[in-house]
Amino acid sequence: MNAERLRQLKLLLSAAFLAAAMCFMFPFLVLTIDERLGRGSGVELAAGNADVSGRYVHDSYEGQVEEGMDLAQLPAAFAFVAMLVGALGTWLPGRRGFWLGLGAGVVGLVGLFWLKQALSGPQLLAVVELRYGYWLSTVAVLGVTALSGFILYRTSWTYLNR
Repeated sequence: MNAERLRQLKLLLSAAFLAAAMCFMFPFLVLTIDERLGRGSGVELAAGNADVSGRYVHDSYEGQVEEGMDLAQLPAAFAFVAMLVGALGTWLPGRRGFWLGLGAGVVGLVGLFWLKQALSGPQLLAVVELRYGYWLSTVAVLGVTALSGFILYRTSWTYLNR
């Protein structure tokens, strides 16, 4: 494989990772309980700057929305940072960048599924609504992971010498 073709593939994969990271700017999550509302994009969740407004009508629900936002912070940060690492790490020399891209995609998927799992279950009484940003990010991260695997296969020694 020539150097120009390898550079083009790295550019394509890096752009795909950046596109997946851009999906984190769309609305990710809405949590509601009583009159208390929490909402945030993937970047806001990762940074811990999600918007919380309203009040609790019943004292027993106090802190549920904030707890849900705290539960979502680490998985969102995990997935978002994985996309940024994938975009930059793709430029490592040779095929190592593609391997790092594949690993970053898998880590991003784990982070997104972890976020969904963290917000499900009986411990959180707030109503959880995953918005279109979450689902778009999941599809984009899955796509970039598949693209990384496909590029790795197409640049493999056994594929090129068949």
